[in-house]
Amino acid sequence: MDVAILPRGTLAQPTPAAPTPSTTAKDQHPPAAKVPPQADERSPQTVSPRSPVPPAEVPPVPDPSLPPLPEEAPENAPLVDLPIETGTHSPTPPTLDEQLQDATAYQYDGRKALKQTEAYQASTNWVAGGQILPENIAPLELPYQLGEQCLDPPPESGLLAAVLDAEGNFVRGPEVIDSTGYALLDEQAIAIVQEDGHVFPDRSEVRGYVTEIVVQYPASCP
Repeated sequence: MDVAILPRGTLAQPTPAAPTPSTTAKDQHPPAAKVPPQADERSPQTVSPRSPVPPAEVPPVPDPSLPPLPEEAPENAPLVDLPIETGTHSPTPPTLDEQLQDATAYQYDGRKALKQTEAYQASTNWVAGGQILPENIAPLELPYQLGEQCLDPPPESGLLAAVLDAEGNFVRGPEVIDSTGYALLDEQAIAIVQEDGHVFPDRSEVRGYVTEIVVQYPASCP
């Protein structure tokens, strides 16, 4: 076996590798764990905002000049009819009888009182078939409801005309064709005739009638 003898220094010692940045002593130790900084209790960023406290509700003070509010009715309470407030409805107009007893309701109008010739001409318009003039019947006596209280001027006599059929039904009228001078007394005369307060004679056909209105005026009045 041949052995080769090398000169001295031929086999050099291996040079140790230079440490790299990644293998420095600093990096050989594990990094220290990061501890989060302690929150400063006085820091405004870490203090929870305080919730606003709502102000206490103060009950309203009732106005003494206003009427008190009604108390709430309990559930299932029976319904109660409320009283009707007065003054919210139009007043009921007075009846004819009430007006006849009120002297202020009598308003004189002499323009509606006809002269004799005018009254005669007005009555000829109320004839029926076969008549030349309407039939004159007994006067209608009109009650005076003011007692001894006088009117100025006093009422006058008037004329009322009507046309009736054989059964006594009004075909035309009744109508005051010559006024007493007071519209209220004229209305009273028409109402009496319509209520059969004045008797018409028996008839077998359509007939026209004229009756004089005589107001029962007190003799003590001028």
